[in-house]
Amino acid sequence: MRWAQALVIAALCLPAASAQVDLSQPLAADEHTLCLFHLDDVAGGNIEDAAGGPAGVVSDALPSFGRFGGAMSCDAAQGWADVAQPANAPERTGLTVECWAKFRKRAHGDIICRNYEYMIRISGTVQAYLGIDGQWRQVHGATAVPVGRWTHLAMTYDEQSKQARIYVDGRLDVAQVPEGITEGRLNVRDTRLRIGSNTWEPGRGVPDGKLDEVR
Repeated sequence: MRWAQALVIAALCLPAASAQVDLSQPLAADEHTLCLFHLDDVAGGNIEDAAGGPAGVVSDALPSFGRFGGAMSCDAAQGWADVAQPANAPERTGLTVECWAKFRKRAHGDIICRNYEYMIRISGTVQAYLGIDGQWRQVHGATAVPVGRWTHLAMTYDEQSKQARIYVDGRLDVAQVPEGITEGRLNVRDTRLRIGSNTWEPGRGVPDGKLDEVR
């Protein structure tokens, strides 16, 4: 299983690494991690980046019990956290975004989003949105995301192979080259990261559930 840039505890890493991710314990920051949020500190209004980047600001989300320690709870209408783009974010040729999620009634919502760069959207299955060659590209998963239990969700992209992959609970769901790409270069924009919705119509993207361990 290849990881490049991550987000679920909320974590982001780069470049692609080849190590297996141990899902039995909290994620850890390494030299490839751009940001990692364990979400144990939601009650204080700010969430700390375990990779040393900017803290996130919580907006109407509530603390809850998580997959490991605490978590952030959203109610389908409000509840997310915003994080500024790190000032020293390197140019990347790969991306991994990952997290744990637990949905209450249906698997739906925008989990992690940096506009025009990457987003994990859940609509029954995982929908990976990647900003490549100046446009959003989509790859849709095939495995139904469970309701009522913690599930690890991840998406990856590698510029060399131009392949996007979706993983559910550490198992490969879909591997596909997104349609329409040419050079396969990832978009880079100085925009905020939002955990718990999208950044353009947030009220319609909030999941009904809990998020933990975004990397």
